[in-house]
Amino acid sequence: MAESRRPLLLLVGAILVLSAGSQWWGWRQEQQVGRELASLARDGDIVMLSTDCSYCAHARSYLKTHAVRYTECSIDRDPACAAQHAATKMKGMPVILVRGDAQEGFMPTKVLERLRRG
Repeated sequence: MAESRRPLLLLVGAILVLSAGSQWWGWRQEQQVGRELASLARDGDIVMLSTDCSYCAHARSYLKTHAVRYTECSIDRDPACAAQHAATKMKGMPVILVRGDAQEGFMPTKVLERLRRG
């Protein structure tokens, strides 16, 4: 009976190894993007128009964790920020302004692409 379980155990082991490798690769890619964002971003390059939403909290955490320079502008607390958000005509949050170009939602790779373009 133990012999009949061996292929199943090998399959489960292979799946666990692949899953761990995939998670490690994703973490490595995130670190690489974070380092490059931190090296390219200058004061004023990234402005996050935000609220107290969970997506904004995630973006804030990512940027702080990777020491990326950015400015946050709360549309709930600052009428000028609310007007700036309205001018983008975007509904989702956060809105990330990268060198003046608006991006709806926070996707580090999109922010990086824009910074790379200069």
